[in-house]
Amino acid sequence: MSKNKEIHEIIQKITKSPSNTLIIFYSHAKVINSEVSDLTPMLTTILVRSLDKKTYEEFSIYKEADKFKEIDRNTINENYTDLEHAILGNFNNFLKHHKNFMWIHWNMNNSQFGFEAIKHRFMKMVEGTSEQFEEIPTNNKIDLNYLIEQAYGKNYTRDVDKFKSLAKYNKFLHLDRILDLGDEMIEFNNKNFEAVVYSLEQKIDIVVEIIDKMKVENLKVPQKGWYVKSYDLVTHPGFGISGFLIGILGIVLSIVFFFLSK
Repeated sequence: MSKNKEIHEIIQKITKSPSNTLIIFYSHAKVINSEVSDLTPMLTTILVRSLDKKTYEEFSIYKEADKFKEIDRNTINENYTDLEHAILGNFNNFLKHHKNFMWIHWNMNNSQFGFEAIKHRFMKMVEGTSEQFEEIPTNNKIDLNYLIEQAYGKNYTRDVDKFKSLAKYNKFLHLDRILDLGDEMIEFNNKNFEAVVYSLEQKIDIVVEIIDKMKVENLKVPQKGWYVKSYDLVTHPGFGISGFLIGILGIVLSIVFFFLSK
């Protein structure tokens, strides 16, 4: 099976069951206060939405804090540990019932940022208990960035922030609300929690647009790998005629050289 055909089949598979396809983005932050002094960043917000928008779950520290009258913006930082514990527990319970869904993510592949990082924070919170992290099967996790790299080449954009670069190149909307992880961290520490949620929501919207364009093979990238350019050439409508003529010319020249060499 060709690489392009395989990628096309993956996109068709995840769009065929939009209710069972979940998109995840999350944010974390290093917080300086008397209570939180961990070496690894604290989870602040996890957003999950299905491709058909029928499922939407927000696991965030500020939303969890809103459940308690005694916690306000001035005292929320005193409760970060308990609040993070609560959202991780809620997220893990969600995973328990949805781990066999398809999970679309963007570069959530390592212990610094990704599912392993979330697991690490959860296990740290439940240390000394019998609770376990609900693992999503590897085959159910799809890294959209990796899929695009396979389709268009690893250097499909030269920008460090490939996500935002791709969004700009395709002229997707609401880019002004998208923050990088560092800016989300700043906004969180400034207690502008809503800005972090808006940023994650817009990232999910862009993933949906990317998938829609990949489904109809209309996603634009700043630059393509050599094998993609070759594929575009041989699948171009004009290549059939020109390729045929070049082939005929080659045969004629071979015959001429054959007789001239005698």
